[in-house]
Amino acid sequence: MVDDFPANADAPYPIALGGGLDTETPVLSQNPGGVIGSENYEPKVGGGYARVGGYLRYDGRTRPSDVEVTLLGAQGTFGAMVAGNTVIGAPSGASATVVYATETHLAVVRVTGAFASGDTLTVGGIYKGVALTEPAVMALEFNDMAAAAEDYLRTEIGKVPGLDGTPVRGAAILYGVLYAWRDFDVSSQKVYKATNAGWVEVPLLQRVAFTNGTVAPVEGAVITKGGVTATVRRVVAQAGDWTVGNKASGWLIISGASGAFTAGALTGGGTLDLSGAQSQIVLAPGGRWVLKPYNFSGGLTMRLYGADGVNDLIEFDGTVLVPIPVSMPVKPSTIELHKQYLWAAFGVSVQRSSIQDPYAWNVITGSAELAMGDTVTDLVSVAGQKDESALMVLAKDKSAVIYGDATTFQIDTLSSKVGGQAYTAQVLGRVVALDAAGMRDFTPTQSFGNFTSQTITEHIRRKATSLTARASVVSSRYGRYRLFLNDGSVLVGAPGKRWSWMFCSLPFQVNVACEGEMDGLSRVFVGCDDGYVREADVSRSFDGEPVSHWLKLPYSNLKKPGRRKKVPRSELEVSGQSAGRISYAIEADYGDPEKLETSVVTVETPPPATLWDIGNWDTGVWDGQAGQTVHLRTLDVGQNFALTVFGESKTELPHELHSVIVYHRLLRSVR
Repeated sequence: MVDDFPANADAPYPIALGGGLDTETPVLSQNPGGVIGSENYEPKVGGGYARVGGYLRYDGRTRPSDVEVTLLGAQGTFGAMVAGNTVIGAPSGASATVVYATETHLAVVRVTGAFASGDTLTVGGIYKGVALTEPAVMALEFNDMAAAAEDYLRTEIGKVPGLDGTPVRGAAILYGVLYAWRDFDVSSQKVYKATNAGWVEVPLLQRVAFTNGTVAPVEGAVITKGGVTATVRRVVAQAGDWTVGNKASGWLIISGASGAFTAGALTGGGTLDLSGAQSQIVLAPGGRWVLKPYNFSGGLTMRLYGADGVNDLIEFDGTVLVPIPVSMPVKPSTIELHKQYLWAAFGVSVQRSSIQDPYAWNVITGSAELAMGDTVTDLVSVAGQKDESALMVLAKDKSAVIYGDATTFQIDTLSSKVGGQAYTAQVLGRVVALDAAGMRDFTPTQSFGNFTSQTITEHIRRKATSLTARASVVSSRYGRYRLFLNDGSVLVGAPGKRWSWMFCSLPFQVNVACEGEMDGLSRVFVGCDDGYVREADVSRSFDGEPVSHWLKLPYSNLKKPGRRKKVPRSELEVSGQSAGRISYAIEADYGDPEKLETSVVTVETPPPATLWDIGNWDTGVWDGQAGQTVHLRTLDVGQNFALTVFGESKTELPHELHSVIVYHRLLRSVR
């Protein structure tokens, strides 16, 4: 009997990609656009999958991925050159650093002057050839050149200074500048600012206690006590209100002291009594900072507030770090800024500062304490149904919501079984956090308690339970939630009718993460165990290491159960941020070894197009495309089929997979 039927055309079966990993649904019941296994692909909001972006170390200097690369061709051939050589052109007088060299092409950076066609090129006085500007370069070779520039320049980007073997303890963005915290030695921790010269220490200042205050010193003014002077950088009144009947007490943060103060009244700069000599502000090592920006005063006074579990609360404006001591037996582990209060968790206790005053923690001035009954792991300010907003309190095995205003705060238990791990709570329209059962979505509702929780990782339940997280972050640019896990992997989620989840793996361990606006864009940074801060989504590689990626779609019977089919070809819609190569394979009948398609097809994907109305005439890739349909030709016969996409590169930018069309021809029924 002939196994095939005549056919005028192969029938198309389109599959829109999306939905993410599914390890729980029976194979033939799965969403055909989902995946049954993947590595280093992320789900996209709205559908499709994106190969994970690269990570690149950062210290404030120009990112290696942003440095302009100049291309030179050879009139004939070039003599041997290596990365780091300084090449000089004559008669132009231009010079540059070589980052990539072949017999016919050079890529150089840090160009001084301008090379001209016909320039004789020399390195150390030795002739290397004659240059040709604006050479023709294939897109894949340009990838190699750009990656070589990144590789050469990233070695100049430094770690956050500190004690070898210690991680970055904190990272945050304030007014477009990145700051990082790291242990300096076994007894102290320091703060650093990312600058165009690399990491620069932000000196911690001194503080001196005061009492009996009736006239506050002015910030920036000089105070005097006898023959000793200092400049006031911050006035931290923790009790009282600067009136004669209710005198203020607290701390002055000072700099430039000319000597050691003694106890007694100031003789200039304010009316108060110093309690004795000033002391150096010191941060203890260890901990993990939770840092959040807030503006208590209006104007350009946004400041960072933080807690790390081993130090006092802090306020930081980029120059002045202010410890905020609170009389509690344990140090605060996490914070939130909510309704003009600074809230902090001290073990099982949740406390708030006085309203609009993060320094004052006094019941008389409006502070309060609420008992949680379990160790608090996170505080999150969210939209609610009572009084328009609420503060969610998460503990390991419990969750609650604090409602109310300055005089009527109350805590309502949401669940005595559902909680959240520390450092995992983020807001994407609603609160999501990692619980023992997987990721939870805490959704506002009209039901009692005004919030409900549900697991949003049921379709990867076996992979999502018993995870241990270190940090989390939301990319506003891509709308994705990233959860950095203790084993070095990353769980990435994208919201939708059903959350989509996929796993990635990094060659370095993330300890803290932050997101904020820099240069008008949302940017994500991670502080790592090796002391580097790295930026996400900016590089062609994992900080010099290749990105290995694969993705396998579910087995599909193409909506024709019980029939054998021939699949002569498929089409994959793909778009890339650069040219690239992708490999494909197709399997039939659940990967039956006797029917396994052994051939692997590798195809090239084009670079993105440069639009005529926005591109530069001398820099675009004019044969680029906005996307490409990649043709995969196979000779598979079977009842069901699964497509696998894979590859590895340290030179390519990410690509996106949008849809698949499987062309098939029906054969006989299965007997």
